[in-house]
Amino acid sequence: MATDIVLQLESFSCRRTRLDTATAGLSLALRSGEFQFLPTAPGSDATFLIPLITGEEKLVTGTGTLLGYPLQKISARRRRQLLQHTGILPHQDFAPTGITLGDFLAIPLRISGMAESQIGSRVRKALIENELLLQTHEPMCTLKPSQLRLAALAQALIKSPRLIIAEFRSDDFDRQVTTQILQKYASHGGAVLAMVDNTFSTPTARTENSVGSEVHATP
Repeated sequence: MATDIVLQLESFSCRRTRLDTATAGLSLALRSGEFQFLPTAPGSDATFLIPLITGEEKLVTGTGTLLGYPLQKISARRRRQLLQHTGILPHQDFAPTGITLGDFLAIPLRISGMAESQIGSRVRKALIENELLLQTHEPMCTLKPSQLRLAALAQALIKSPRLIIAEFRSDDFDRQVTTQILQKYASHGGAVLAMVDNTFSTPTARTENSVGSEVHATP
């Protein structure tokens, strides 16, 4: 299995991390096939990494690379291309009105330009894998909380991205189900960074290259 570095940060900080001593001066190297937990301080803004990846947040100090490209120098066009290889699981699940579960899962595929003839089979596969096939045509706003979380997971994974950034919640579903699904994804070569409150009780993760390791700030 390849061991290339998918996401790397060296002694970095950005505007949001200045409020979080758990991530100030953070250094990490996430490779293909690895699952890592990134603990943050209780009550802090644990969402700093996603805006950093999308370009909404800028590095203040330190360096970083995303899929081999320096975060400080990525053009808007290149960043859009790299984001096609990145899956994001936000802390909050959205239940938009007027859209079915099947259409919700198809959104990133349509954005990437996938042919409609392929979208249907890809969505059906994701629904089956997450035991949501019976809810295909149900409006998102009618799904149960656990089904919404599974839908968000399925959407994050549907393009088979090289990198998954997941904002975990301190609940039993993320601790057990979400962790298990993303560990399995890492065991098949994906790179997973799980951002958790440092009160989160991290279960033992088992992947080929990493065993639920935690990332901590450099003193």
